[in-house]
Amino acid sequence: MTPAIQVTTPPSADKLAFPDPHRIRTRDIFRLYARVWPFVRPYRRHLLFLGFAIAPALPAGLLALVMTRIFFDVVGNGHPLTRAEAMLIHAPMNASRETVLLHAIVTGVVIAAIVMPISGVIVGYAIWIL
Repeated sequence: MTPAIQVTTPPSADKLAFPDPHRIRTRDIFRLYARVWPFVRPYRRHLLFLGFAIAPALPAGLLALVMTRIFFDVVGNGHPLTRAEAMLIHAPMNASRETVLLHAIVTGVVIAAIVMPISGVIVGYAIWIL
């Protein structure tokens, strides 16, 4: 004897629709912060230290943007180096594209060798906190 198969109809489209979203106001965010505070309070010292540890990473991100401009605009398109870029990669302002490329690669490797281990430690610390 085979069991009877029940056929169900899918729900109508109006039941599947999402409800109207609630507009989030600043007051709602502060209320949420007040509700979360008991869970954050034991870690406030770690979060403060993490904020101070991340601060030096901001100039490293700006250096990455400058190096990207050097690789694409100066080496790739032949634009001249600015004085700050020439000082950063220790190359003359009127250097050839090959010289600029070599100096930029060496500078990029040195910056990455310094920044990457520090960033790894900061990310690991942030994961440990969270």
